[in-house]
Amino acid sequence: MSKPIFIIRVPDDIILDEFHIFSKRIIKKLTDYHVIVMMADVMETEFECFNCDYVADVSFEELKIILNED
Repeated sequence: MSKPIFIIRVPDDIILDEFHIFSKRIIKKLTDYHVIVMMADVMETEFECFNCDYVADVSFEELKIILNED
């Protein structure tokens, strides 16, 4: 079974260096997903998941906690 696709949109006013650090950190943490992190015209960070035909071991709320950990 293929991995789900997890898309993260961050506000485009983020500093580029911070964006790169954030992206690398998230991709390392979410090894069970294909992760796409992009800057977009959004007010706050948005999350979206595709290809989730099965019940994942980690709930969406748990993913938010993982993403906010340092």
